[in-house]
Amino acid sequence: MLKKIWKLYEKYREVINYLITGGIGTVVSIGSFAVLLNFMDTVVANVVSWIIVVILMYVLNRYFVFLEHAKGFSAILREMLSFFSARVATLILETVVVWLGIDVMKMNAIFIKTFAQILVIVLNYFFSKFFIFKNSGDAGKDLDKVGDGRGDGIADTVVKKPRKCR
Repeated sequence: MLKKIWKLYEKYREVINYLITGGIGTVVSIGSFAVLLNFMDTVVANVVSWIIVVILMYVLNRYFVFLEHAKGFSAILREMLSFFSARVATLILETVVVWLGIDVMKMNAIFIKTFAQILVIVLNYFFSKFFIFKNSGDAGKDLDKVGDGRGDGIADTVVKKPRKCR
């Protein structure tokens, strides 16, 4: 029975791990948002909550969800900038949803924030999977040194962690 569960986990590892980290991020986001609402207006509380969660999610996505990790300063910087840029796009969407739902439509703040989080989790997975950590689904592909295009002879690398088999 445990072997069947493990095989299912391995088959859907990336999605399962993303949902787990997304759940952690959602709890941190909603919790920090709820606390911050006591001290600041809706939009500022949402942005501060977002900053906290984006830093947490970059670390969790990089080391727990997606197997590729950029190596070298410029590759890591590009990865981070891509990650944060995608998150800015979903922040804008989330902020509009939160503002419209809470301030304009006068709906329950936690309900609207939760709805916005579900939307954001789906979009962030799409961006991470297909644009930021885009090689994570290529299990049979060996990734080696990838030049950074500067022609300076210094290659940034993307390293795939080996999967653990039981």
